[in-house]
Amino acid sequence: MKVWDPVTRELKDVIETRSELVDVGTTATTILTLPSETTFFLRTINVINSSTTDITVTISDGTVDLLTIIVPAGSERTITDIKGYYFSTNVSARASTTGVKLSVGGERTI
Repeated sequence: MKVWDPVTRELKDVIETRSELVDVGTTATTILTLPSETTFFLRTINVINSSTTDITVTISDGTVDLLTIIVPAGSERTITDIKGYYFSTNVSARASTTGVKLSVGGERTI
């Protein structure tokens, strides 16, 4: 399948890509490392909050914040069919407290 890459402004082939479930801290934590000159198109997010308080998780393209999600205490939140978010550097995240795990899925240009 080909998609329009807004970074290179070209049509490019993509492959499905998913991260492992990663412990997210209160400072930037790399969720998915991207090879150079590739773009990742975010399609799914899974957040597990094992803490006893509601949390926020901010997802970033390197150091640029793109999306913030609220997850209630002791629950899991999965968001699918995401459109419009792409990453040209590593996908990273930080949480408002500890006890948070996160994974992402989508397509990566090849």
